[in-house]
Amino acid sequence: KLDEAKDARTRRNNKIEYQNHFISLSHAVFCLGICTYSLLKYPWQSGRDWFDLERICIKSSFCYFIYDTVYGLIYQYNHVWMNLHHAVMFTSYFFALRSNNCAFEMIVSLLLGELSTPFNIFRQVLAADNREDESKVQGKIFIGSFLFFRLICGPLIAKWFCDREGMHVVLKFVCCFMIWVGYIWCWRIMNMAAKQLAEGSPNNESLHALYPNAKSLR
Repeated sequence: KLDEAKDARTRRNNKIEYQNHFISLSHAVFCLGICTYSLLKYPWQSGRDWFDLERICIKSSFCYFIYDTVYGLIYQYNHVWMNLHHAVMFTSYFFALRSNNCAFEMIVSLLLGELSTPFNIFRQVLAADNREDESKVQGKIFIGSFLFFRLICGPLIAKWFCDREGMHVVLKFVCCFMIWVGYIWCWRIMNMAAKQLAEGSPNNESLHALYPNAKSLR
């Protein structure tokens, strides 16, 4: 009976994980598509109002974060930093839609924030399907893209937000807060990179020592 209960929980968890991956990927592709279209179609004008399609994108993304937060709390699959990220996204979306003067800035931020998401999902799905080599390729792309967009582009976006007159002070605050959370994620992802380097070079003692040392500093 215990084994049957364990199997039932495993099947339920696998189903929830598959569902979350599918919805997260759909959200990322939808946002990337709309944001790219917006940048190609609408003016690159700081401080402008929303176009209808952009407003639909932000509202849809808002709904996704509500879903992911509620499910994460119920099934306990989100860690504290992810919950903080969601709380910040709720706040930024609310004030951005209310302000009507930061559509271009939000679209650029959302595009950069979602560009690495598909690679992370592919990495996890391929690993669950025991396709380790393909998963590692996606993992390397995810690590590189995430670190580039968060470590390099992130501070530039924050400066852009904070320097612009008329930007709501709450949006300036949550932008800087997201940089802080993003740097914490970057550190976790650099730990992941150290692990992949160690696994990819089984005879390199220096790389094998790198991951435990990095992990001990978490």
